[in-house]
Amino acid sequence: MKKNYFILLLFGFLAIASCKKEDDDVIIIYEPGTQEFGWAKGTKEGRAWEASGFWRYHQNDSTYWGIDFTTYSEYGEQRENFSLNEIPFSIGSFPVKGKIGDLGDGFVGGSFGQWGDDGDVLIGFMEVNEEEDSFISISEIDTLTATMKGFFEIHFISEDKSLKIEIKDGEFEVRLYE
Repeated sequence: MKKNYFILLLFGFLAIASCKKEDDDVIIIYEPGTQEFGWAKGTKEGRAWEASGFWRYHQNDSTYWGIDFTTYSEYGEQRENFSLNEIPFSIGSFPVKGKIGDLGDGFVGGSFGQWGDDGDVLIGFMEVNEEEDSFISISEIDTLTATMKGFFEIHFISEDKSLKIEIKDGEFEVRLYE
């Protein structure tokens, strides 16, 4: 009887472990790229995540800036890109809400794009999930090297609310893209 109980228990653990494995396989972690102008790292859906990054001046106001984090396929094609825009050019923590193009609303806006083919076909788009607390914190600005450092947590959601992506415990160091 004990032997049958042990075998049943063993099969139960194997079944649970195989289900967990299937769930983990759904989360794709792409390559970070060359990280020539900077990097970002954190956890994407609980798994280690890295990306290339850079910052850029806001096109209409030099007191604001934007940041982009990008991941790539193993062959070097763009796969994910998330952008934050209208970040104040100062040290501090700022809430991320709304769309990337919502200028003048007092919030950092964001967007997430999923790319296919050879990195030039947009196959999915998400906006900031405003039901979650997303933020970016700027901890250091070095004007001599044009480098910014900080932390972030970001939550994205599809328009029909069926897909979500979150990056937690995010940290970055980026330089001006020239």
